[in-house]
Amino acid sequence: MMKLWQKLTAAALMSAAMLGTGLTAKPLLPVPAGTEITAAAAEDITVYGLNFRKYDTYAVVTGCTDPSAAALIIPAKVDGLPVTGIGAYAFRWCDNLTVITIPDSVTSIGDGAFYNCLDLTSITIPDSVTSIGIFAFENTMWLKAKQSETPLVIANHILIDGTTAEGDVVIPDGVTAISDSAFFDGTDWTYSDRLTSVVIPGSVKSIGDFVFKNCIALKSVTISDGVTGIGDFAFEWCTGLTSITIPKSMTYIGREAFSNCYRLKSITIPESVTSIGRYAFENCVSLKSITIPDSVSSIGDGVFYYCENLTDITIPDSVTGIGDFAFGECEELKNITIPESVTSIGERAFINSPNLTVKGAAGSYAERYAAENSIPFEQKTFLHSTDVKLSKTDFACTGSPVKIGSWITVTVNGRKLTYGTDFVTVYRNNVDVGYQTASVTVKGRGEYAGQITKKFTIKPAKPAKPTLTTANGGIHVTWQRDANADGVLVRYSKDSTFSSGSHDAVYMTKTATDLKKYTKPGETWYVKIYSFIKLPDGTKRGSWSDAVSIRVK
Repeated sequence: MMKLWQKLTAAALMSAAMLGTGLTAKPLLPVPAGTEITAAAAEDITVYGLNFRKYDTYAVVTGCTDPSAAALIIPAKVDGLPVTGIGAYAFRWCDNLTVITIPDSVTSIGDGAFYNCLDLTSITIPDSVTSIGIFAFENTMWLKAKQSETPLVIANHILIDGTTAEGDVVIPDGVTAISDSAFFDGTDWTYSDRLTSVVIPGSVKSIGDFVFKNCIALKSVTISDGVTGIGDFAFEWCTGLTSITIPKSMTYIGREAFSNCYRLKSITIPESVTSIGRYAFENCVSLKSITIPDSVSSIGDGVFYYCENLTDITIPDSVTGIGDFAFGECEELKNITIPESVTSIGERAFINSPNLTVKGAAGSYAERYAAENSIPFEQKTFLHSTDVKLSKTDFACTGSPVKIGSWITVTVNGRKLTYGTDFVTVYRNNVDVGYQTASVTVKGRGEYAGQITKKFTIKPAKPAKPTLTTANGGIHVTWQRDANADGVLVRYSKDSTFSSGSHDAVYMTKTATDLKKYTKPGETWYVKIYSFIKLPDGTKRGSWSDAVSIRVK
């Protein structure tokens, strides 16, 4: 898959080739980009067909004198002042403009700067640009622009109507935000059939409102760890989208974020999410199942409205309220398990969901609500956190999944429950070492209901013995690197029990080292190692290797 800048560079080169054939008009400014030009001192000046506003230490392009110009070159300096910006709506309605060159003195492009430049086909945004205003390239329908490698913000509407958003788009690492409507193809309520996939790096902290709305060809979205929020209507009407994974850094999903994504079949919501906006998954008619994490405190109005193929939902005991129309028009919804923590349910929460049975505890609000609304009720015994015990929480990485064993016990009212009959388990991140938190979710079955999530750690495996050689009063140590670990710690001592006089050396990527600082010929030294990983909550280490010894020569 080509990255965005690679595709756009190719487009820019093609445009340059066309210029060389004489197929486009002669540039309005007969000077190369970056050439300094001068004029009489004034606050507002016109030089070679461009209008500038001068300030004490810089100048800004405010427009051009000939709206029919086909090509423009912005100078790096005017009257000795660096040209640092392109003003708001500076080139709006320059609908014959095909090519413009921007010098690397420019740091900002204002709102609507190239609004309705219908024929603009080539533009290079230099790395110096750190901000691009709203609607900057709106309606530049044929533009294939090369962007800076690491722009700070992709702003409102700058990629509207397919501008630079065609095929597979990889947003550069270093972008810190994607602002409202950046990829929204909504002009005159048309739809984008160009953008098919997008990769959003972890440097992006928030995905703004309407960002990908109406991108009907979008099938694949990769959101990297580090992104914390999805804005309102962000993926609304992305009718080609079939699945999306939300990273564990995400804390909120906005209003109608996935509304009308009617091919969306699955979505994983991590435990970090605390807020899901109103009608977030409205009319996701292909969605058959979804797990609501126990970090969510309420199910808002219409969140799953018209999700007509949902069949079974379990509400975690972190939830206290279910909004109006939350599961309305869910025709295939047969079971919803509601814990005792829920104390409010909207009057029309399950309107036109005719096949529904509510499952809950005896005497709970859910039982009363079901009776008042003539919904069948089935009594369940709910699991609680104290019912689930893990006798082991650290596991060595073997490359195989950590699964159910005697280390998990579930006991309710003195009765030990049976796996498969009374409960089942679902695991997350249970193979590799713990860059992400490993967890097991115990779900009640049969007469038991509710779900409890417990966390555990997968740490690096015990390494093989290191190999020792000696010469010139030192020890040469080699070891086999663990691909799942960040590094190793080497411990060496003259004491075989390593209880005194030990020294440690940490290595992140090496597989060998020389120990000479403390060693002397004739001494016997003992060496052992362990692998480790570095996590946000601290360093996790594996078990020590077996110790080996050597007499120093």
